[in-house]
Amino acid sequence: MRKLKRLYVLRHGNAQPYGYAHDESRELTELGVAEVKMAAQAFRERGEAIDVVFVSPYVRTSKRQRLF
Repeated sequence: MRKLKRLYVLRHGNAQPYGYAHDESRELTELGVAEVKMAAQAFRERGEAIDVVFVSPYVRTSKRQRLF
């Protein structure tokens, strides 16, 4: 029997407020970093394997990928 594939869509976590010249420059806040770490822990506890990750080039999303 083949194992079913799962697709997870995650947001990047809480980010700095708008006010930059370019939205892609916004960083994760401390809360956002904590949110990402909690999500990563939940995946580990469930034994979920991540095969592929797609992220935008925005600062906050690439940081989320590194934290995960």
